[in-house]
Amino acid sequence: MNHRVFLGLAAAAGLTIATLSFGADKKPGATAPAKPASSAKTAPSASAPPAASAAPPAASTVPTTAPAASDPPAADAKASVSLGGDAKADPKGSDKSGTPPKNVENPNDPRELPDTWYIFLGARYRGNILPQFILNLAVNEGTTVYSNSVGIEAEFRKNGFSIIPALTFTEFGMDDTLFLEKGKADGLAGNWSLVGSGLKGIYGSADFLWSKKINKMLDFEFGFGVGLGTTFGNLKVNWVYEDPNGSIVSSGGRRFSECKTDVGTGAGSGAGCTPRDHSFAKVSKVGGYDEPSWFNGGSKPSFLPLLTVPVGLRIKPVSQFAGRVQVGLSLTGFWFGISGAYGLPGKKSAPAKSNDTEVEETVE
Repeated sequence: MNHRVFLGLAAAAGLTIATLSFGADKKPGATAPAKPASSAKTAPSASAPPAASAAPPAASTVPTTAPAASDPPAADAKASVSLGGDAKADPKGSDKSGTPPKNVENPNDPRELPDTWYIFLGARYRGNILPQFILNLAVNEGTTVYSNSVGIEAEFRKNGFSIIPALTFTEFGMDDTLFLEKGKADGLAGNWSLVGSGLKGIYGSADFLWSKKINKMLDFEFGFGVGLGTTFGNLKVNWVYEDPNGSIVSSGGRRFSECKTDVGTGAGSGAGCTPRDHSFAKVSKVGGYDEPSWFNGGSKPSFLPLLTVPVGLRIKPVSQFAGRVQVGLSLTGFWFGISGAYGLPGKKSAPAKSNDTEVEETVE
């Protein structure tokens, strides 16, 4: 009995010394050696502490490096260089550095993006000049005639090219003016007539204009315009007779008075007032005669064509306004004009889709 107790105590003491020696030699970060597969397991004594409790957890032998605090996450780095994906622009139109991004459009910038339609609605005025030298291509005498036109217009513009439909009111007023038939002798009163106009017209037209940019607010423009108008109002054509006391005076100093009747004699009549004096005319144009229209067998035009060749400047100080100063030629002489229009928001073309590439829009 004593022999068995002695052997048990000796075994326990040896196991305790071995365990303490192993724990003292073990360093932090070291890896416990693997046990041979052939070694037999020895059941510990009840009085001995468990071997597992003495050994600390083994540390990994593979070194790891913690990410630096200054390194940004990979997802954020991608968002910082790409406008695609989930990256979103600053709603205030600038980044944190205060520099406006290139793709933010200034709403007041007068420049126009390519491949973008711009629409303007406005009004125009044109002053029309019919010089006497042009009038004398058809008749003699006469005078220079000035008329006014006002209207509304719309402009449809893209890539520096404008289409401008317009609806215009024109007055062709002219005071009573003495005319001599072209190629006829001025010594016969029957070759003279007094003409006064109260004609007015409404035109539908369209201008087609190309532009060359001078700076971001100014363009030089050129092109052409076509249209058609209908006329209304009175056109007075009255015969005259020679009267030394008459109030109507020719450029050569001859005096005339209006024919009141076509009898050729008496008050308000004389040589030049009868149909025979006008190649046996079927209608006597006396007493303030009102010329009928083409549809009624007269010579008053019912329609007038319009053909213009304008040049001028387009002025656009801000994106919401465009004005024009123009001069040009037309079938009836020369004209100058001004106009102004309010700009509606432009209709932009759809941009190309890209997830990782910034597409930079350019302007004229």
